[in-house]
Amino acid sequence: MRRSLTILSLVLATVACDQLANSTQQIAAVAVKMELVAIGKAEARYQVENSTYATIEQLQKADLLIGDPDRKGYAFTLEINGSSSFSATATPADEKNKAWPTYAIDQTQQVTVR
Repeated sequence: MRRSLTILSLVLATVACDQLANSTQQIAAVAVKMELVAIGKAEARYQVENSTYATIEQLQKADLLIGDPDRKGYAFTLEINGSSSFSATATPADEKNKAWPTYAIDQTQQVTVR
């Protein structure tokens, strides 16, 4: 009986840990998508005002992006092609989260999963 309770406790603890990990990933995904949308809106505004897309540093200097976009274990990169396009990508930065998805946004303002 005691052994059965111990095994049951271990199973329940494992399930609880898995659910917590999934919740953490879901929270990170929402935060990352919101950050990418903020970058997309900032790029759209900068492009209208300056006829070109901007680096993260330029967006920050123009007060269109607040803080450093490095949230919830993701690292952000931004590639610009003058006035024709941009692509912001959020990739898992932490080795333990490498299985998490990579998200991106471009001038179409659509967040995609890669």
